[in-house]
Amino acid sequence: MGCESCDLMMLSCKEPGYYGTTEMVLDRARLAWAQNHQARSICLDINTNYTYGAYQWTIQLVSNESRSEKILFPIFWGLMTFSTFGNLESTTEWSEVVFNIIVLTSGLLLVTMLIGNIKVFLHATTSKKQGMHLKMRKIEWYMKKRHLPLGFRQRVRNYERQRWAAMRGVDECKMVQNLPEGLRRNIKYHLCLDLVRQVPLFQHMDDLVLENICDRVKSLIFTKGETVSIFNQF
Repeated sequence: MGCESCDLMMLSCKEPGYYGTTEMVLDRARLAWAQNHQARSICLDINTNYTYGAYQWTIQLVSNESRSEKILFPIFWGLMTFSTFGNLESTTEWSEVVFNIIVLTSGLLLVTMLIGNIKVFLHATTSKKQGMHLKMRKIEWYMKKRHLPLGFRQRVRNYERQRWAAMRGVDECKMVQNLPEGLRRNIKYHLCLDLVRQVPLFQHMDDLVLENICDRVKSLIFTKGETVSIFNQF
């Protein structure tokens, strides 16, 4: 193989070239070996047919004295590997092949989960808007079929746009109505009390009467310029 000075069971040359504890990293013998250009040229920089496979990236860290680089580079390698389905070169060593299979499978699962989460997020953010577009197409088809005047059509469009801007497709009345009675009354009382107290007739009524009034309040949206009329007002 052309690498007699190296131990084939390790990533680098023999002692003090292997990885170890903090004391071993700061060992003088190891630091001296790191400065030994002859050992580096024999073990690492030789131009032979020896293949390191997936561990080729670690060769440049063997004689590197920077601890921060020893920490950051594996993190970079892991992120790059998992984000690209683990495009690793491999030798025929069975343990290395198993390691690469695990890395490839993990990268595939991570990318699949990422795509799934993005799909769920996009569906959650666009489903209501798509429903609004579908509703507007139905309204436009109805107004065109009934030959409504342009003025009426524009008023309908303005109302739907204002309703969407105010509620974002959420039917507040229907949502609150489906809640249990006690919870519904408490929510309506909290939301409508200040509005009801603005009416001079209701300012000095007790809380029980105000609670019943708030429970019957319905929120309505009117566009600018519309005439508001009440049934049996006249």
